[in-house]
Amino acid sequence: MTEGDYAVGQPVASMNTVKVIGPAGVLKTLKKVYFTASIKDDALPLTATKNIPAKISFDIENEEEARYLICEGINNESNPATVTVPVYVTKEVETGVKFVKQPNSFTESVKGVKISPDKVKISYNPQESEQFDKLDIGTIDFSEISNKVNYFEFPVDEKLGVTLTDKTLQKFDVSVDMSDMQSKTLKKAPTKIVYLNQSENYNYSVDFENSSLDEIVIIGPAESLKKIDEDDIQVEINVSSLSVNSRIVQRVKVNNISIQSDEVDDCWVYGEYEAVLTINAK
Repeated sequence: MTEGDYAVGQPVASMNTVKVIGPAGVLKTLKKVYFTASIKDDALPLTATKNIPAKISFDIENEEEARYLICEGINNESNPATVTVPVYVTKEVETGVKFVKQPNSFTESVKGVKISPDKVKISYNPQESEQFDKLDIGTIDFSEISNKVNYFEFPVDEKLGVTLTDKTLQKFDVSVDMSDMQSKTLKKAPTKIVYLNQSENYNYSVDFENSSLDEIVIIGPAESLKKIDEDDIQVEINVSSLSVNSRIVQRVKVNNISIQSDEVDDCWVYGEYEAVLTINAK
């Protein structure tokens, strides 16, 4: 038994299968092998997963013939028979989301975030998992957040790392309200291009006319947006997947676009962008 914020899971035998040796006639009547374990009263209540020594018994038609049967390889020293009783902590925690590529002013917290449900009751094995004070249900990239109320949906699945006691819950709904922000579109090509994983023997160049880099959308407070122009934008492009032997232009997704300004720490780039590149030998 357990008490408080603990719950017992399904006991598990130390072996899924066993090899039983004995007379052929007796083996024909064998149906199952049982691992039986008991917990002493002074060990209760359980507050942690426990391995308990087990006795082996056989489900056969004539119980007296069990003395002729042996489980091969099971002994009291190197490979004892045991039953593991998993014990899980159950507690109610707040839900949260993680953010990536957020401006420095949003590193500590992001206002305007609402999650439904905002609290859940979870169950987890404290010996196998971290100690949960909050349950992060997913990750939001700031490039997905515009100057409006943004909506996201995260499924309930094994990626959470815990079990929800509410088995009917299928998803989490998240809103991020940035409607107090403004947007600005840069109409000129950025001046800082970084080619990741490039070959030293080739030159890389962006065809801005056919790329989507001449309309980069910036989100942030109106006063901060006034301080940003194309010279503050750095574009990172991973060119490792491109062929250096191709004579045609190649299209690739831009990995990251960042704002490189000492005056602004509360603006970010919104959206996904592609670049068209040409590659020539030096």
